[in-house]
Amino acid sequence: MELANPLLFWVTLVIVTAGFVGIFFPLVPNIPLIWLGILLYAAISGFEEVTNEFILFISFLALITIFLDFISARWGVRKFTASGNAVIGAVLGGVIGSLFGQLWAFFMGPLLGAVLFQLFTGHDTIWSIRGDRFHIIGFMGGSVMKLVIAITMIGMFLWVVLV
Repeated sequence: MELANPLLFWVTLVIVTAGFVGIFFPLVPNIPLIWLGILLYAAISGFEEVTNEFILFISFLALITIFLDFISARWGVRKFTASGNAVIGAVLGGVIGSLFGQLWAFFMGPLLGAVLFQLFTGHDTIWSIRGDRFHIIGFMGGSVMKLVIAITMIGMFLWVVLV
């Protein structure tokens, strides 16, 4: 099948790819960016290849993924009474760790950020480390879930447009 608008397809692919990369680097909004790229493609192409029903389905996937990602991270921190400051520390640590571009920094950033914020708020080291361990579990579970949903959304989009 020949693409009706190749330039639009390639621009959409760049946006969707940026969203996919955002799964590994939390500075980029991942699932929302993938959703936005597909929505823009559909809107600009007049919902011919990508229908309203398709947009409704991927919107549902995106909303469920965002909700479950939030819940999994929150569960991971709250499981062992980590404070809200640990959440802030983990997020900041994740952002700072991702700036180093190394895989070890990506995983160590949230852990170190949460530990430091827990210690600065007066929680003892044992609770800080236990809470951080479960934050990492929640973070990794959310990341795996986002990866599966992102691949599904992108694969479905490519199937609809290219086949």
